[in-house]
Amino acid sequence: MGFGLPLLLYGAAEIGASGLSSTALVAFALGMVLTAIFIRHARKSTEPLIDMRLLGRPGFTMAVVTAGLTGAAMYGGLLFFPLYFQDALQQTPTEAGLMLLVMGLGSALALPFAGALTDQRGPALICLAGSALLVIGTAPFLALPLLPVVGLAILLLLRGIGLALAQMPAMTAAYGAVEKNETGDAATLVNIGQRLGGALGAITVVIILEQGPPGDGAGFQWALVVLLAFASAALFTSRGLPSKE
Repeated sequence: MGFGLPLLLYGAAEIGASGLSSTALVAFALGMVLTAIFIRHARKSTEPLIDMRLLGRPGFTMAVVTAGLTGAAMYGGLLFFPLYFQDALQQTPTEAGLMLLVMGLGSALALPFAGALTDQRGPALICLAGSALLVIGTAPFLALPLLPVVGLAILLLLRGIGLALAQMPAMTAAYGAVEKNETGDAATLVNIGQRLGGALGAITVVIILEQGPPGDGAGFQWALVVLLAFASAALFTSRGLPSKE
């Protein structure tokens, strides 16, 4: 796992940046093989380094997948929006930075309430609401540049709130699906899921923007479609999280 995942991510990033070069393909294939070997060994071992058998529990798996999808939407968005605001909307770097600050402010405002709401209403409902806000905060960008700057800021604020309300319940659900002595392995798998999701989101955005002709707005539109797809997928998987008992 220590070599497999880095090689896998490196290969995927190189494929997106430079195409199907031999180095990228070898790194990607070797990463896939090493990761598969680790998973196979961990599932059969009586004392594995990471208990991959936890992924056999539907509630835990859906929580990890949801955390990964929201991670993809978050990190993909953090890479996409500064480029979008500066290249497509002709904003200055300062203006683009302030727009991202609004999204971060939304997450900061919502995060303190996410845990309490999850305890009261259950992970499924809060994660569903957060994923819905994430969709609502992403979809209207496809209609730009029809919206004013204030409208953009409101959408980013909603997107930030949605990210906080979607990620926290997913993590809570993951830890709630395991025993106390399994928390360490669960935390590792959740962390891996989030990192893989974040890398997937960023790499996908890079691939789409790199493959499009310079100045072509279609690349930005397709990247937005992908970010919307991540948010929509999180909306679907969040239904598999446990409800309040």
